[in-house]
Amino acid sequence: MAYQIKYTSTPSTAGSASSGNAPGSNVPASGGNAPTILPSLSASAISASITHIVALDGGANQARSEDNTSTFTKIRVTIHTTGPWADSPHSNNHVTTFLILDQGGAVQIDMRTDNGDRRGQLYWKLVTYENSSSEIKAFDYSLGAPVPVYILYRAIRYEWKLHQCLFLSGGSGCHYWNYVLLSKIAADTARFSFHSGVPAHAWGVFGKWYSRTGAERPNQPILQGEFQSYEQWYQDWFGEGEEEEDDDDGDDDNNDDDDDKDE
Repeated sequence: MAYQIKYTSTPSTAGSASSGNAPGSNVPASGGNAPTILPSLSASAISASITHIVALDGGANQARSEDNTSTFTKIRVTIHTTGPWADSPHSNNHVTTFLILDQGGAVQIDMRTDNGDRRGQLYWKLVTYENSSSEIKAFDYSLGAPVPVYILYRAIRYEWKLHQCLFLSGGSGCHYWNYVLLSKIAADTARFSFHSGVPAHAWGVFGKWYSRTGAERPNQPILQGEFQSYEQWYQDWFGEGEEEEDDDDGDDDNNDDDDDKDE
């Protein structure tokens, strides 16, 4: 059975996987609210979404994203299965972040790549569900006050520029990207009331690969991609003659299928 782990934003390190200290931080001391393990929710919501690829498409869907006044007080980091290994209890994983909207539904933030391409594509999806049918584990982190969606969207795109991501060949790109996102939110205390220990907890969780069978294996070290300058990113996307390396990691960031919809 898959499990959802409900976690508040005052985390304890008890039970979290260890993969060494997260970049630029120390593992927090024990304390706060321990995780509560619950059976995962059934996939019962309608599969519908409005999708925008940050900085790579525009129009009405972009406006719905960067001007969205809906608020969220919960962030759900979800580890998905992208399919089992042949004759093995293990599976590949993909990581996305859901903003659980106070009005219902969610925004799914999904950094991924096309097959054989290291260039990250940041999918911003307004969805009617809060749990994916491909979910193995989910970790909920609460904020101390509601935040409008447009505040985070504009920070990600125009200030932090997290869409300008280039994965390492053979690296676990989505794990590191989601860690950086949580770190940025936790560091921005003027706009987000978010516990400072959340990024280190997530880093520990990302130190393993998970499967529906319950089998786990180490994901160490968690390899780190890079965030490009605007000039580098623009050249990679719109310049001529760029040459990309294969992304052959076990972290399936490829955008071949939309495997994050509820069914």
